Amino acid sequence: MLAWLVAMLVDGAQADPDAWRRSVDPAQCGSAAVVEYPERQRWVRHRMVPRETIAEVAARYAVREVDVRTWNGLSTQTQTLRAGAQLQVK
Repeated sequence: MLAWLVAMLVDGAQADPDAWRRSVDPAQCGSAAVVEYPERQRWVRHRMVPRETIAEVAARYAVREVDVRTWNGLSTQTQTLRAGAQLQVK
């Protein structure tokens, strides 16, 4: 209806009110739309093992090291944590 109204305003009263219907591909009419939602991110708790670095943890979970530091309130000077320490990772 809106397309017809716009056509009338642009082309005048001779505009075909059904022209907009013919512009739709009939193969797509009635087909289900597929909407993909990103997977919901969950926090994972990682327990540090001896001599494991924050960079290794980040690589294991395919995230940036700076993000692991931010999520856990760690400074850039901290390279390793004690064994058994827990980090939250998305």
